[in-house]
Amino acid sequence: VSNVFDVDRVEKELLVVVVTGVEQPHSFHTVYPNPTNGRFFIDDSIGEISRVDLFNMMGQHLDFKSDPSNFDISIFSEGIYLLKITTIDKRVVTQRIVKK
Repeated sequence: VSNVFDVDRVEKELLVVVVTGVEQPHSFHTVYPNPTNGRFFIDDSIGEISRVDLFNMMGQHLDFKSDPSNFDISIFSEGIYLLKITTIDKRVVTQRIVKK
């Protein structure tokens, strides 16, 4: 099993969803503060998130949480990271987080 996440493929798939008008996964998962110094939060007010994975821009899997309410990336370098948010019904949303 590989821990590599194909960032380009996911972004292209999300672009196709937007262009074709197919219903998108929920995009109301607010990530804040963004940019962050390390600790950030993901609003999951309706409790639909089952897992959050963190990837660097090279596609390397860095961390995951099953509790999305509190995430800490202070040990990682400054830069842009991708969050892969998976819902309980297996939908996937990606969001960028900036670590400063």
